[in-house]
Amino acid sequence: MAKIMNHLAEKKNRIVFATKVVLMVYAMLISIPAVHHYLYFTKKLVCAWTLLLAAYLLLTDRPHYRKKEYWAMALFSLSYGVTILLHINTYLINEVLIWGYLVSTYFMMTYCDKELSSEQVYKEYRTMAAAVVVVSFVFALINLGIYFAVYPGTAHMKTGSFFYGINGGQLGGIYNPNTGGCISYISIIFSLFLLPSVRKSKAFLIINMFVQLWSLSLVQSRGTWICILAFFVLYFLFVWDRPSLKRGKRIACKLGLMVACIVLVTGASKLIRTGSIAVAEQLQINEIIDSHDNHVPIPSERDMHNSTNSNFTTGRAELWAVGLEKVAESPVFGIGYRNIDDAIKSELSAHDYNNSAAGGLHNVYLTVLVSSGVAGFTCFAVLILFLLWKILKIYRSRTAPVYIKYLATCLLVWLVGDLVESRIILSLSFMSVCFWITAGYILNYSEECEKIDQCDHSGL
Repeated sequence: MAKIMNHLAEKKNRIVFATKVVLMVYAMLISIPAVHHYLYFTKKLVCAWTLLLAAYLLLTDRPHYRKKEYWAMALFSLSYGVTILLHINTYLINEVLIWGYLVSTYFMMTYCDKELSSEQVYKEYRTMAAAVVVVSFVFALINLGIYFAVYPGTAHMKTGSFFYGINGGQLGGIYNPNTGGCISYISIIFSLFLLPSVRKSKAFLIINMFVQLWSLSLVQSRGTWICILAFFVLYFLFVWDRPSLKRGKRIACKLGLMVACIVLVTGASKLIRTGSIAVAEQLQINEIIDSHDNHVPIPSERDMHNSTNSNFTTGRAELWAVGLEKVAESPVFGIGYRNIDDAIKSELSAHDYNNSAAGGLHNVYLTVLVSSGVAGFTCFAVLILFLLWKILKIYRSRTAPVYIKYLATCLLVWLVGDLVESRIILSLSFMSVCFWITAGYILNYSEECEKIDQCDHSGL
């Protein structure tokens, strides 16, 4: 037994790192409805493995977890455990899985051994980012292939309760539009993250960014575009810098580049979308001429699934209003994540109910409040405040590597994006995996940056 434990200790970092990479790819794969159907049973195995790994890390590296952030994490997990006990029903297994993901998320995905050098951590994250870029590139190519090849057949394909394929002139692709847009924009920012550190793969990364922009331009997910715009604002405000320039010129460059990037990306997206729709319609016309058949033209604007709600929030405002009403049903410990679906079903239109995505309220903060009550929400809010404080320290640090500031910016972007989505917690999703793995590195290196800055300030 002692030999086994010693062997595990030697391989601990490799095992944790390999698990993180596998989780990133796995979370991307299960975002595809057809794949999710066949891999659903594996979610229990993933939960069991990550829980075991989290327990091992807690037992073997207790000093690592003696931080206020982990106390907040533990209290939130404990609070949600109470929520589950108070609402035992047919969703018990699902809720236990959610609790398992919570624990493994906090105590495994955020783990970062202090013995690792900054170069080793940088290498780890580059590997994970590269895996995401490669897989998402394949996804995007499949999406584009579906867009131009599937019609003029059915307007959409259906698997179970999921719609994918061509959906109202937008690219639903192999997953739903919001998930597709999320994967595409993360692939873009990971490509930008990798660009400075590679030589032979620069051309591929640039091609991938174009393909991902093409893909998400056809998706037209509002949450995605909020994240993209937030990324440019935060990146040029807090990461990009030219110390050689005088303060006035530096500020002017920051604002100029920020505006230029936003205009360029949004303008290119509009141009790509318009051109793709024109080509698709032309191909459809040719098909009609060849087959003398009648087909419904591909609409040039987003189809709201026949919803009468056409405002900018696409049903989110109504969803949020109903969600807030449900807080009163169990204000202290909430009603549980899986119970949200049943609680709001009778009070929403068919379209707005479909937007709830079986428990999500398209706002992670409201979702946490409704599902875990004031007790859980308070712990979660404290945890987020701790993260924001760490990010602020990194931005203010004079010695923090650029890549650490870049990752801190990604965290902020994802927190902003979840104002209109609900992905970073209470589910095993690609976004939650990316968020908490990145948060682990930020929690670790904010302390390192602070120590270095203090030594530098004292002249030691």
